[in-house]
Amino acid sequence: MNYSFYIDKLYEIAKELNVEIVINFELDAAGRTHYIKSLIEINEPKAKAALVTIAHELGHFIYYLNNRDKRQPPVRVRERAAYRLGWYLLRKIEANITKEEWRDYHVPDFSKIKETGGWLIESKKQDERTNKV
Repeated sequence: MNYSFYIDKLYEIAKELNVEIVINFELDAAGRTHYIKSLIEINEPKAKAALVTIAHELGHFIYYLNNRDKRQPPVRVRERAAYRLGWYLLRKIEANITKEEWRDYHVPDFSKIKETGGWLIESKKQDERTNKV
């Protein structure tokens, strides 16, 4: 199966959202969303894994766009939203990924997920860099 076609479709969606997607094989996770920078990094050399990771990370970014003016929810809420929205994106582009395959890749083990920041912490770091309070 060639997943490049579907990856290209997700890149198009990212472009519409003004999000850049870059490959970073030094990343310590499969993917990471940098909300303030509008940047998604992925560390998946296999196309199928890259496809589901990009969908999941775009789910994070879409959730952020819809909620950035609200209080930031806990990581469990953000992960569930990314799971739900990522699956929606895969259905939208008609990707050849089954629900079972999606679950295999992206039902998180919340005991292993730690709070990595999110948009409020990123905003605070950005303010510190620019000396704004």
